[in-house]
Amino acid sequence: MTAPRGVRLALACAALLARASTARPGAALPPAEEHARAPDPYDMFDNSPILLLKACGQGEQELLMGEIEDHPCTLIDQVGKEGACSVTAVICPKPLHFEHAVAEVFKDDAGAYLRGAGLPRAWDRRSQRSDDFYAQWRSYDDILTRLQDVVDAAPGVAVLESLEPATHEGRVIKAVRIRDPAWAPGAPRIVVNSLLHAREWIASMVGTYLAEYCVDKKRSDPSWMAGMELVIVPVVNPDGLVYSQTSNAMWRKNRAVNAGSSCRGVDLNRNWPKDWNGGESTSTNQCSETYVGPSWASEPETQALGAVLLEAPVNLHLDIHSYGEMILGPWSYTNADHPDKATIDAIGTAMQSAIQSVNGKSYLYGTGDAGGALYLASGVAPDLSTHLGAYGYTIELPPANAWGSAGFQPATSEILPACTEIFEAVKAMVEWFRVQDPTPAPPPCLQHQCRHRRQGRCVARRAPTTLPGTRDAASESWEGKTPRHASGSGKSPSRTRAGGTSAVEL
Repeated sequence: MTAPRGVRLALACAALLARASTARPGAALPPAEEHARAPDPYDMFDNSPILLLKACGQGEQELLMGEIEDHPCTLIDQVGKEGACSVTAVICPKPLHFEHAVAEVFKDDAGAYLRGAGLPRAWDRRSQRSDDFYAQWRSYDDILTRLQDVVDAAPGVAVLESLEPATHEGRVIKAVRIRDPAWAPGAPRIVVNSLLHAREWIASMVGTYLAEYCVDKKRSDPSWMAGMELVIVPVVNPDGLVYSQTSNAMWRKNRAVNAGSSCRGVDLNRNWPKDWNGGESTSTNQCSETYVGPSWASEPETQALGAVLLEAPVNLHLDIHSYGEMILGPWSYTNADHPDKATIDAIGTAMQSAIQSVNGKSYLYGTGDAGGALYLASGVAPDLSTHLGAYGYTIELPPANAWGSAGFQPATSEILPACTEIFEAVKAMVEWFRVQDPTPAPPPCLQHQCRHRRQGRCVARRAPTTLPGTRDAASESWEGKTPRHASGSGKSPSRTRAGGTSAVEL
């Protein structure tokens, strides 16, 4: 008899956690001439217009999402709100009539407009300036090489690990692990990940920078992160990134083959168990940009990052996206306050201040729909980590305004400033632990992670060994649900800042 899907997923996840992680060298640097021959990921949009679609009223907006999915159009994002109306940007082969929106041509040639962001450039490892790497877009192979070089230069400080399982196309997701010698499971632990969404190239650059500069800081100052562990996963969606940089710059999802459909991919930030397929900015249409997948945690990328979140208790989790210049605390799927909202807000505003100290940018901070500025979103990664006991945050990188520059691949001059800003945010997360309890051991727990208190100190909850939702004895108390299979055509708008100033892609 075949085991139920939920049981099989639980067993698979448990098996992954049981395997020992081993560091493997990064991919070899491809020759520069091969980079020069790389396809242009913008040419599929040449001579196609960018249309702005204005739909008024929640019902019309939801009908418009379905209409877009039925047309041969690429949804870029929702770019603003005008009262009860939303404005959505799409690329279509030609101007089309929409029943549920008024269409306006924004640009006649989407390819020419988007191409201004440039293409990935080959990295010359002989460069003497470290920051030169962050002056241009880089390929996934170059990112892997960079990560390997960083770890090799810091023996005993960090390791480069291969996560499991591999992706649909056989790529291995890499993680940089920085562990203080005094750390043990239950001690302070931070997980940072980026590039769940393929077209958010700047997120992969920021994630790589964080790995490099956190390793460098720990090497130069061994007292930094005393008693802590930091795990950074710079590129969670390598298949998608490679496809976005070579074939379709606006590709968002992974590269899953969907049964019975010519449309590929699952939205990796709608595939998490907490409120999976809950109806907030989700779709069960396999052609949708927010397709939730056939079941929660169906994707190898979700399982690989999930294994990192499950292997030991996590205190703080940061999921890096673009764009909009925002810091978003839990929850994403509801406006209900987290029991520890005061602490969550204190950490969020500390990150906000740290970012502002670099270049003077003031990122918006909020939780839920941020006081009406955003839409809610179901099945996102930080809500899962929060459900497991962490405080899970999302950061939306520059630009703040999509149409001042291309939103997902902005001008390359935006890369390094964003990197330095988010590095300060991560340092603020580390500093929060030091201020909470300057003694390295035993470390503090967050209030909602306490199983009980012993002599006034928190005894941490044990780390779960399966994703929440599995109906076994260990998970009955997690308030999870048996995995569901997606059906129907649930759709709702993606998250958007009010006032027409910025789009947010969670």
